[in-house]
Parts: sequence; C-alpha cells; structure tokens
Amino acid sequence: MKPEYKIVAATVVLSAVVATAAVVMMKLPRWRQRAKEQHQESVLQGMTPDKAIALCGHPVLDETQASQPTATRRLVIRND
Repeated sequence: MKPEYKIVAATVVLSAVVATAAVVMMKLPRWRQRAKEQHQESVLQGMTPDKAIALCGHPVLDETQASQPTATRRLVIRND
C-alpha cells in the first residue's frame, strides 16, 4: 500500500472515530436522564405507605379516598 493511501485511510478512520465520539457525547445526557427516571420509577413502584412512613417519619396528613375502584392513600410529610 502506498504511503498516500495509508494517510487517506488513517484520516477516514480517525474521522469516523471522532464522529462516533461526538454522537455519543451528545446523547450521553439523555441516556443518563432516562436511566435516572427509570430508576426513580422502579423505586416508586415498590414504595408502600408503610415504607414511606418508616423512611420519612410520621405524616402531617394521612387521608384515604375510597371513592375510586381502588383505595388511594395520600400522605403529606413535612421535611424539617
């Protein structure tokens, strides 16, 4: 292979690597945000009122609404 072709090949490979790195760097914040949201959703799916009280203390307001097909419990916890 001629030296000129080696330089051209190296330039093409380097350009591809730089372009790939740029795409990854632009999408990285979105990936992090999506992973964080998925983690928070999984934590909330496993949260029960008893766990919330155990973690945060006794609520200032604890009301249950049974008018819906499923009972909904609302806890208001003051953070001092």
